Amino acid sequence: MKKLLTAFLLLSSSAHAQTAADQARTQAGCGPSNVNFEVTVDKNQRATPPPAAGKAIVYFVQQDVVDPGIGSPSATLKVGADGNWVGGTHGKSYLYFEVEPGDHRVCTNWQSIWPWMSKLGSAITISAEAGKAYYVRARVDQRKEHPNSVQLELIDGAEGQFAISNSGMSVSHPTAK
Repeated sequence: MKKLLTAFLLLSSSAHAQTAADQARTQAGCGPSNVNFEVTVDKNQRATPPPAAGKAIVYFVQQDVVDPGIGSPSATLKVGADGNWVGGTHGKSYLYFEVEPGDHRVCTNWQSIWPWMSKLGSAITISAEAGKAYYVRARVDQRKEHPNSVQLELIDGAEGQFAISNSGMSVSHPTAK
């Protein structure tokens, strides 16, 4: 009976910890952990529309840093804003989404079959103004001398346009894990 009670308490605290981790990721801007994305990249499309009236637009650009010969495939990232997934990117690609004026939390999470890789990600806050464009770069590091990581940074418009010019547009569809 004592072993059964101990096992129940461990499972209960583990489930609570997972819920707390999910809640923290949601507050950071990520969507639900049970959603993944199927991503294709259209290398010929470079759409950069202006924001709709009264909105701001966020361009999210993924750039992988990989050692030659490492053999790792490009990373797939889930992209979230304000607790909801807005899409996914894969390798040298980008996507965009609109937001209302105000503060927004943008998050990314590495999508992987490996549980430890699925914990890698990053988040930032953007203070958006109507009519403006914002560029968020996700640097995915997959080099031998560095631990795998994802880092988000807000970049200026010229750098953002340049990054998009070297990237394909991501087209993604959510799938259940």
